Amino acid sequence: MKVIVIGGSHGGYESVETIYETMPKNTVVNWYDQGDLDLVVNWSKERVDDAKDVRHMTNEALNKNHINLFSLSKVINIDASKHCIIAKNLVTDEEIVDYYDKLIIATGSDANKLRIPGTNLDRVMTMRGKVGINKVKQQLHNAQIKNVIIVGGGYIGIMAANMFSQAGNR
Repeated sequence: MKVIVIGGSHGGYESVETIYETMPKNTVVNWYDQGDLDLVVNWSKERVDDAKDVRHMTNEALNKNHINLFSLSKVINIDASKHCIIAKNLVTDEEIVDYYDKLIIATGSDANKLRIPGTNLDRVMTMRGKVGINKVKQQLHNAQIKNVIIVGGGYIGIMAANMFSQAGNR
């Protein structure tokens, strides 16, 4: 069985994690995203070879478990009748044709921006993609920040709250 997952958002990550936990161990997962999937797999903890979940696996462990990352690769066409996708590597412009038994499209969405005074301030940010994640990570150990307000109690909000809490913020 081969599954292609398109998207590095929470839905993409959870799809890959669920496949790893529930499908036969010889299931191949090819995971595509326009961004850097290394950041999606792990951006808050250290990665190890003997990890029990996808989030903490090294690239070698991912490959050993038949999970292949295609970072910086935009899916430009899906042919459902042939069970294939065409992806373009955004660095090399190479096009990849890949076939699947099952296809999961989990491309995510952008956060709504609140229409209230102050949302344009430097420390008001959303967490979407590499730029957003890096901007938040830069603030983790900022000595001027003692209290953090997180709007949104979904997966990403809870993860952000955990990161700031571990860094000593309230």
